[in-house]
Amino acid sequence: MGSVDIEKMKRQIAEWKADRVSRGLSPSPPAGFVTDEHAARLLHEVKPVFDVLSGYATVMAKTGQVVDVDMSVFDPFEKKLLILRYARSNSYAGLAFMLASSLSVIKAAQEGRMSYQRMMENVVLALKAFSDSHRSYARMKEFEDWDGILEAYDQQRIAEIEEEARLEREYAENQLKGEKTQ
Repeated sequence: MGSVDIEKMKRQIAEWKADRVSRGLSPSPPAGFVTDEHAARLLHEVKPVFDVLSGYATVMAKTGQVVDVDMSVFDPFEKKLLILRYARSNSYAGLAFMLASSLSVIKAAQEGRMSYQRMMENVVLALKAFSDSHRSYARMKEFEDWDGILEAYDQQRIAEIEEEARLEREYAENQLKGEKTQ
């Protein structure tokens, strides 16, 4: 059975910190560096975690016991949940924390380190927060064309990046012209 390994996470964090330092950055990213727009997109991308947790909680509620599940299905979402915890909005950061915590308590229950009742309380709280209490998620569910909105956002970002590159080229060309005339 795959699981969220604390030692593995500590090694990944150490690697990310070393990578940041090697690029001349501080070891830890600044608090609240993820914009609301990026956080909304990340929230959309981690929605499968919510979906699987919902189904898992339903099965456990029907059986009244901890059901073993392959936790490796959540591995692709670990980094996104970690990044989302650095959202400027406490709502996004809190939801990411709650989803990640749900994964941890499920693992603890599967390993016998937490009771079924306590694990279910944690998971249900996280699911409720994700589905009912978060305004951005509620708005996201109302979007008829979420993919179109994301595509428009991507196109806007591409245009901004292209404009930045054009300005940098223009600046570099002007610098070269200035050096040639001296």
